[in-house]
Amino acid sequence: MNASPTASRAHIDLHEEGDRLVLRFLRPRAPRVMLGAFLAFWAIGWAGAGGGVVALFAAAEEEPRAATLAGMGAVVWVAGLAFALWALFRGVLATQVVEVDRSALTVRHVAGPLRPGSRYELARVRDLRLEGGAGRRSAFAFEHGGRTVRFGVGAPGDQAGLALEALRVRLPAAGPDRDLPKN
Repeated sequence: MNASPTASRAHIDLHEEGDRLVLRFLRPRAPRVMLGAFLAFWAIGWAGAGGGVVALFAAAEEEPRAATLAGMGAVVWVAGLAFALWALFRGVLATQVVEVDRSALTVRHVAGPLRPGSRYELARVRDLRLEGGAGRRSAFAFEHGGRTVRFGVGAPGDQAGLALEALRVRLPAAGPDRDLPKN
């Protein structure tokens, strides 16, 4: 499973690094370009809205209510900018990497030196499974501490089944509570 992704298909790179099992979910470039173009268009709109907020601050000396509106507009503008940057990082720049070592399953979104992620104790991972179906795009899921954790959304079903088998070898307590999809 170590071939490069094609232009129209997602791919899972599965390999061992020392005592860790590593899965990289590689996505085709086309959907990422569309998301990037959408976010760029949205950023231009937010820049225009930022100009409106600056104009409200300038009018605040003459009209006291303008300062309140400008403050609220600035909060909304900053929140929107933060969301756009988060979406850009997660959806366009980052590659999802899952690492399983002796004590934990770690899900990261890696883009250059940035490697934010979540770490899940193996002893608390239950019901590791694929959601989706045979031949369709899938997502890995498991239960941890009373909530469902999903990763690898968009994984091709044929490769996802093989990756699930490799994960289950490392996570015997997660147990196959559901049948594997038939390829």
